[in-house]
Amino acid sequence: MTHGGFKNKVFYFGLAFVLVFIAGRVLYRLSPAHGLLARYYDNDSWSGEPVRTRVDRKILFDKLEMSNRAGYSDQYSIIWEGFIFAPKDSRYVLTIASDDGSWVYLDDRLMIDNGGRHPGRKKEQEIPLAKGNHKIVIRYFDAGGRGKIDFSWREALSRQRLFPGFFLYPRPASRALYRFDQVRPTLQFILKWALTILGLSLAFIMSRKIFARRGLAFHLCLCLFLALFAVYAFQLFSKRSTAVTGCDTYAYLQGALNMAEKGLFRTEFEDPLVSEIGQAFKEDHGDQQTIFFLSPHGHYVFDLQQGLIYSVFPPGLSLLLLPVVKLGGLRASFYALPLFNLACLLLSFYLASKYVHIVFGICASGLAFFNIQVFENSVALMSDVPSMGLLALSLFCLFKNMRKRHWALPSAAGVAFGISLVVRYSNLVGGLPVLLMFLVHGKEMKDLKATALDVLRFSGGVVLFGLLPLAFYTHHLFGSFLRLVYEPKTQSQVLLSHLGPGTAFYLGATYRLCGLLGIVVIGLGLVTCLVQPKRRPVGLLCVLGYLSFFIFYSFHGLRNERYLVPAIPFLALLYGFGALAAWQRLAGTKVLRLLTVVILAVYPLVFSLPHFRMGVVQEETAALAVQKKAGSRAVIMCDDMSGPLRLYAGFSAFRFTWADDATLSETVSILQAKNRPVYFYLDSQSAHARYLDLTDRRVLEPKNFREVALINGRPLYRYESGDAAALTNPHSPR
Repeated sequence: MTHGGFKNKVFYFGLAFVLVFIAGRVLYRLSPAHGLLARYYDNDSWSGEPVRTRVDRKILFDKLEMSNRAGYSDQYSIIWEGFIFAPKDSRYVLTIASDDGSWVYLDDRLMIDNGGRHPGRKKEQEIPLAKGNHKIVIRYFDAGGRGKIDFSWREALSRQRLFPGFFLYPRPASRALYRFDQVRPTLQFILKWALTILGLSLAFIMSRKIFARRGLAFHLCLCLFLALFAVYAFQLFSKRSTAVTGCDTYAYLQGALNMAEKGLFRTEFEDPLVSEIGQAFKEDHGDQQTIFFLSPHGHYVFDLQQGLIYSVFPPGLSLLLLPVVKLGGLRASFYALPLFNLACLLLSFYLASKYVHIVFGICASGLAFFNIQVFENSVALMSDVPSMGLLALSLFCLFKNMRKRHWALPSAAGVAFGISLVVRYSNLVGGLPVLLMFLVHGKEMKDLKATALDVLRFSGGVVLFGLLPLAFYTHHLFGSFLRLVYEPKTQSQVLLSHLGPGTAFYLGATYRLCGLLGIVVIGLGLVTCLVQPKRRPVGLLCVLGYLSFFIFYSFHGLRNERYLVPAIPFLALLYGFGALAAWQRLAGTKVLRLLTVVILAVYPLVFSLPHFRMGVVQEETAALAVQKKAGSRAVIMCDDMSGPLRLYAGFSAFRFTWADDATLSETVSILQAKNRPVYFYLDSQSAHARYLDLTDRRVLEPKNFREVALINGRPLYRYESGDAAALTNPHSPR
């Protein structure tokens, strides 16, 4: 390709890309709003001010979807208003099904009366309509129990159900606008694909110029990675998946906020309710279960009398969030980890492609990042992803040192490993595969002195950037250099009896993380590494690294699938080697080789994509809905929402799933004696299971619970008994 030809191709493809992009934006701006203007009321009589106003493209909702939108109570009502455009003069059938009552008005005349309180019921009405706009109003209410509404229409001679997205408008539509509206989706589809093809073509042309000596497969893999990267980045920053705020996130954010406001080591904060309850407790205040229950998850009660609490999590993630919080505020910090995730993804792809092969790079980096655990722990501001990235960086520096020895590489590996400990204590387990690397390196070098110097440099980095900062931090807070974390004994038990069920759990977690195809490719990569002498140490390293974290967490009583995130780089390496082996064994069949790479590169993202969950919008909406239903003095017993309820609604929220019977019953008695309303928000399966257990055993009386709202599909109960005796003493004879 001549220089002039390259410049011409870049210019014309770039110009076409810009023009198509502008055309897409113009088409978007010209597109009319679809649907009916909806006003939502938090009662069943359309009274008062609406709690929400929006345009709904279709009228097809059940109660769960309604509660996901704005956290409505068990009773609500809605009015939809706008215009329906009849495409031609004809007879039409209007259909509405609802639980409870609904009414349809057309041109200010009642067409369907499906009113009253009733279970799901459907009614139809056939009417003549002239071509053009007709005013439509739909009224609906739900008075409790199951709720649902479904409105559709069709031409009388047709059986095709019409979802009226193209026919409903909040304002009258002209006939020209209607005709344009019919072809607009097709035009948008064509422009999107044209933009994608032009973008990939431009990337392909530029990559061939930049990497002139690389083959066709290299350029196709590079373009494929860019396309996958764009899809993954969109998921990270879309409204449904950015900045999920769980209870652990609250601990890290609170730590960063306190560091910004009070100083680097002033991570404690004050919760007045803790001191109120603490002073009222008659039993030993040093009880582990009691003091942990009184504090938010991830925090430890420092002083019950003062209500002082400090974080027991390692300070690393709060330190990473600190500059973001200082410069951009709380909201800006929600984007810190997604950006860090994408930076690590780009770096891993570049390094793996440069030092091994681009097929290895795209597949290994894909499995390492395009999976649900890494995704969720990026948008949830958890420490898992930074610790994984730092541990992988440390291993890379040691790998590079094995290829070409340099005094700075072991030091850099030690620094990265040390910082990873400040982010997550359990990365100490990663010391086992690191030790293996030093042993392998020493055997290859046959130079004991050089290996010993590398170990010293690595250890120096770990001590200076990991162990010393941790010791200083923990001594400042706890008065001890060795104190790392405080948890109830029920959570910190490490017993041999846990190994069996723990192994079964994490084997299932590994399968859910990688899927059947991923497991097969990982197995192929392991076999390939073990049979090749040059890659055998890498295969053994991956096995040891994965098993170290696997066995370590299998001994614990508390289990979570995200605990295996630090082990993902070892699985990703094997997946990359397996994909590379499949590529090499298909030599001579170019089409099949390229198809194999596409499947193995796309698989991790496609396998995980359906499981990407909602984000901060849902959590904040739920917290604000609870705030509306509960008084300012309310105390919320919940599980996963303890952080969001504190962050967004300012409530004292406790994890009642972690409290024993006696602690919980006495706490509720104290709160009721202090005239504090007590609510139970069953925001998770564990919370629901704990609630059923407590009510079945009459630790909490079922008759004293009153459901006041259904929020995100989860019930919010108020515990209404004012008599502390209503809480049965679990230790008394039955």
